[in-house]
Amino acid sequence: MLTVPVDYNAPTGPMIDVALYRVEAQGPRRGSLIVNPGGPGESGVDFVRDRTGLFPPGFDIVGFDPRGTGRSHAVHCVDPTQFDALFTRAIQARNTGELDRWLADAAHQADACLATDLGAYLGTVNVARDLDRLRSALGEDAITYMGFSYGVRLGWTYAAMFPTRVRAMVLDGPEDPDADLAAGLVQQAVEFERLATDFSEFCAGAKSFRCPDDPRTAIRQTIAAAESSPLPTENGAAPLSASYAFNAVVSAFYNADTWQDLAASLIDASHGDGLALARLSYWWNENHSATPTATIDAIDLIWCADHTDRPTTEDYARISRQVVEIAPTFGGWFPGVVPRCYGYPSPREPTPSPDNTSPVPILVIGATGDVATPYIGAQHLAAALGHGVLLTRDGPGHTSYGLGHQCIDDLVNRFLTDLMAPQVTTCP
Repeated sequence: MLTVPVDYNAPTGPMIDVALYRVEAQGPRRGSLIVNPGGPGESGVDFVRDRTGLFPPGFDIVGFDPRGTGRSHAVHCVDPTQFDALFTRAIQARNTGELDRWLADAAHQADACLATDLGAYLGTVNVARDLDRLRSALGEDAITYMGFSYGVRLGWTYAAMFPTRVRAMVLDGPEDPDADLAAGLVQQAVEFERLATDFSEFCAGAKSFRCPDDPRTAIRQTIAAAESSPLPTENGAAPLSASYAFNAVVSAFYNADTWQDLAASLIDASHGDGLALARLSYWWNENHSATPTATIDAIDLIWCADHTDRPTTEDYARISRQVVEIAPTFGGWFPGVVPRCYGYPSPREPTPSPDNTSPVPILVIGATGDVATPYIGAQHLAAALGHGVLLTRDGPGHTSYGLGHQCIDDLVNRFLTDLMAPQVTTCP
């Protein structure tokens, strides 16, 4: 455990413990490599504990649960039953009265989360301060850091706040630092449609497994059918709603190894059986797990503390009209009608933009087929960092290191060990 102040403006006030996990270095020790797996709020303790041997030798590998999540004074403000109801209701409100009720529910949820003892003190700026306390506790003058997905935002925030305390940094699967919420949603919609096209081409080559005749039409018809009448799954579990069906398709897009399962589950859904498709949905599995992830309660608190965007329902309606044009497979279903951060005030300390003040190279990794954080974000982040180096993986999937991509792993390990920027800029 690492003890840190709840409020860094009151360093002698209330304190919390941040949970840590360290795997000691094998062979000659080079220092500590601190890892954040993303989320926001995924457990770094679990990530490091369960991946012994993944990272380069010579480093103590250190993971931590960010404040407000997991074992680090987790906030509890989301009722599981209400959260499940959010996914089982329709995506589109039937009338203004229903939309008003949904907005009121979102505002009530925001109030409940902000009222927790850490509600006003989450956000990446404070996690970066915790990270610097961890650096000091480890006895390091400068950190070696690897962040995945949301962990990229933490990395660039730390580098902006403490530019002289970075030895080496790898940022894998970044969101676009140049995009506001609306632009980010549009970028995702473009990627959804591109991957729907890739999935259709995958099905066109199918010989040993079943595929719908027209996969994009099957996706759209399945979501529409579930919106009209959710499909049964299994006894005691929620049916396949339109939200779960949409999430199942997107979840499968994260990993091309699941595309054969996606094809078969779409056929099952066309016959009224939603179970196979539901089992592909990240959120359906989380909401029906005996041990749901601790990120559920904190995710909006963290995200809304980081971002200044407060879109209106009119903004979301405008985005929806754009999605119909650029992503017809998903038009009408994305991004929904309740704006993100509805009911949350403007943040006191939003995360800073990435800048060029860090004196050392920072390695940015982007995948051309990343559905969660589209590739353009990696291009923009590398350009914003004065010493940013872009390494591209040509292929689908969210993040790249440690997933069996040997070219990526070898280049990253050499960079972390010897501080040598890759000469190769693209991996197949």
